[in-house]
Amino acid sequence: MVVRVGSVHCCCTLVLVFLGSVAVAQLPDNTATQAIRAVDDLVQRRLGNDAIDRFHFVLFNNSKVDCAIHDKQQQDLPCFRIGNDDSNKTVSKIVIGGSSSVELAAGLNYFLRTHIHESFSWNRTGGSVQKKLPDSFPLIPSITVQRKAKYSYYQNVVTASYSMVWWDWERWEEEIDWMALNGINLALAYTGQEHLYRKVFMSFNVSQSDLDVFFDGPAFLAWSRGQGKSGLGGPLPSGWYEQQWELLQKIVSRQAELGIGSILPAFEGNVPPVMEHLYPNANISNGWLDALDPLFEEIASLVMKELVTAFGNQTHFYQADGFFNHATGPWIDQSNSKASISDSKTSACVFSDVVTNTVLAGCGAPPYDTRLQKSQNVANDDDDDSDGCVSFFSRDDAMSSCLANELCMGVFFNATTSMYVASPHATQLPGIQGSKAWSIENPWTCRSIVSDAGARERASVVYNSIIQYDANAVWVYQGWIWMDLDTVSGFGYIKGFTSAVPAGGLIILDMEAEYQELWRWSDSFQGTDFIWAAMDNFGGNNGLYGDISLVFNRTTRVKNETLFLCGFGISMEGIDQNPAYYQAVLDSAWNYEELSLTSFLKWWGKARCGADEPNEVVLNAYSQLGDTVYSPGQLHSLHHVYSTQMLPVIGTRVLWRGSNSNSSLVLENWKTFVEGSQYCGNSSPFLFDMVDVGREALVLGPGLCYYDRLMKSFDDENCLGMHEALVDLLEVANDLDDLMASQSGLMLGSWLEMATILGMKMNASDQMVWNALSQLTLWNPYDANTTLYQVPIHTDYAIKMWSGLQNDYHSKRLAIFVAQACTDFANEHEFNVQEYTESILKFSVLFENNGFNATAWPVQPKQDPFIISNLLAKKYANFQCVPQQ
Repeated sequence: MVVRVGSVHCCCTLVLVFLGSVAVAQLPDNTATQAIRAVDDLVQRRLGNDAIDRFHFVLFNNSKVDCAIHDKQQQDLPCFRIGNDDSNKTVSKIVIGGSSSVELAAGLNYFLRTHIHESFSWNRTGGSVQKKLPDSFPLIPSITVQRKAKYSYYQNVVTASYSMVWWDWERWEEEIDWMALNGINLALAYTGQEHLYRKVFMSFNVSQSDLDVFFDGPAFLAWSRGQGKSGLGGPLPSGWYEQQWELLQKIVSRQAELGIGSILPAFEGNVPPVMEHLYPNANISNGWLDALDPLFEEIASLVMKELVTAFGNQTHFYQADGFFNHATGPWIDQSNSKASISDSKTSACVFSDVVTNTVLAGCGAPPYDTRLQKSQNVANDDDDDSDGCVSFFSRDDAMSSCLANELCMGVFFNATTSMYVASPHATQLPGIQGSKAWSIENPWTCRSIVSDAGARERASVVYNSIIQYDANAVWVYQGWIWMDLDTVSGFGYIKGFTSAVPAGGLIILDMEAEYQELWRWSDSFQGTDFIWAAMDNFGGNNGLYGDISLVFNRTTRVKNETLFLCGFGISMEGIDQNPAYYQAVLDSAWNYEELSLTSFLKWWGKARCGADEPNEVVLNAYSQLGDTVYSPGQLHSLHHVYSTQMLPVIGTRVLWRGSNSNSSLVLENWKTFVEGSQYCGNSSPFLFDMVDVGREALVLGPGLCYYDRLMKSFDDENCLGMHEALVDLLEVANDLDDLMASQSGLMLGSWLEMATILGMKMNASDQMVWNALSQLTLWNPYDANTTLYQVPIHTDYAIKMWSGLQNDYHSKRLAIFVAQACTDFANEHEFNVQEYTESILKFSVLFENNGFNATAWPVQPKQDPFIISNLLAKKYANFQCVPQQ
């Protein structure tokens, strides 16, 4: 909220009172002069000096009055307003008003995108449409657009490693401007924290050599920051600490200028391994310090003191996900907890209305649930399996059993087994056609929920350590850690944890709400402010997928069904991929005219093309994406490994077969993009989209066809068939490599160049390249002399479909597979899995140690996107997958 006394702006921190919860005014509170100057500077950076005089920015005095739209919570939600300058009846200038710098920037972006057809996106996904502003702007009606909730959130704790690790300040400036233009006002600020933690841990007698085996290497720092990994790809170069800390200070400062709250890293309990020896009486387990141990509070307090000293009042948000795995570690040891508190039941259990094509989690129902549960196919039998799932022939029997079982959360019909299953899990997941679910809709009042006192104690320690040095602090917590707490005992953990923090002091990130909406079964995290966020991606895998219609439906529903929604956000593990999907989520945070899949894609397409009057062919190309890669009702997957990337037999990833079973539609969609390319000039976002759709078309069409042939021939022990399929598959892969070589954002060389440049500043280029290659391949940086016998579990986790990586790594793995199989089959032996595994791993270790010389991969595009797209679209225009004879 902006408050003025007369015409003088007050910079003091105020308390805002909301219905449903209480929150302090944590976002940066800039004066009108500061806010407008920050947006003018953004205009200069992104549009040039000549554009500054084309926009007049006004900071609103009072959102309640100026925004003139109130939601049912009666919050004074921020907004922006755009219109022509009526003072002199000119159309050369646009007036943009807003509640803060972020709303002003979002209003600017809305105008440019809607009326000028200019767009801004990640620079590895086409970047921005660069065009000169017209001499006269169109006459537009005044429009006010208000947020649906207070915050627009950005990032995942691992995004800093998968996407941002090599960035310099220039690249960060671009990103922060992109954030403001898209209305993002709350973002993680995780860069450079090792400087602070080195200082803190050294005050507890930890040496630099101890830290060298604690902090991971640059591309893996997310996992020593709070996920139980130590020393991967390390040690950090000596110059890393200061350089990255200075970068963080610039990031937080710029974000504060633009009204963006930075979420800083508070202490969450992970400590260097040596501390178990330095403090033998401390309760440390698996590298985690129990929050009830006095040492925890000492470290946490010092961390907060350093953060507040360094950043002052620039931000009041802190993330601490300590208890990263709530099911292990000292914090779950009940011997260290006080007795739990039992809440009495206040009502009888009631089943919800039937939800079609839906199952309940935890009982192994297809297509999604892999939590390991097998149902017992019994009739009228109360014998539970190991997970408490019980199956029945009739719905009535299943429901009767469920009502009588204190641990049961609902019943679903498994369309695969034709059995009704009583489940101890509350989470509803998409099921195959014919599945049905009936959840107990009032478990918090009809089951005996035992509030976990241990969870409450530990959460209280963390929260108190944060507010000790910042009375206005808000604790931000990753909610996906609680995905399997949808049981009676899990409810008790959530109830205990959230009850430790006063209303407004805790924000839970519902981080994969496009799939599992935790807020629904957790009663809005027991009345805690939360942010609805979409993840849709692991490891920064690039591809085109996602149910945008589902995003629009769910973001509308959550707004209407709970008082505790405080924001929307995107929480992908890696950026620089699938930009349309994440733009749709960010747009969902605003009260635009009703968004539909088709209207959004056309709006997106106009801005990506950049033409003043987009041709109908271009609009058709983008709207067709709604029938292909963004088709409603598609399967949900966070990992996407395509046909030409697969590691057969021993791979740890599942083949992605696309969003739509009819892969020929994607080929047709690509042809429409190629046809429309003549109407968008040299628009880099459009050209990226054309190439990206082509990449998707090739791997889901001919690529998938030939891979399936390869594996069928393998199953038949048909070496000739394998060779024929491999030749065809590698031809597709080579075409893919050429196609992607037209876009720097789809090239391995450009990723390695960033790592090399950063490394040169610290005399550590070889280490940076080693980290960069390792993350993309085995995920674990191994020494060049390492001999492996088993495929590491995270192999291909952060896989990318990039030029250079396709031909020189993924294709060569496929060739090793065929060579091994044919040798074994020719000798009438079974396929030697171990020998094949060792060959693959020997090759992979050599590759990640730059055995093929990083300088061999081009940095700049070596193909013309128009020429290569036209060539390949014609080549595969009539492709049909003919079954192998």
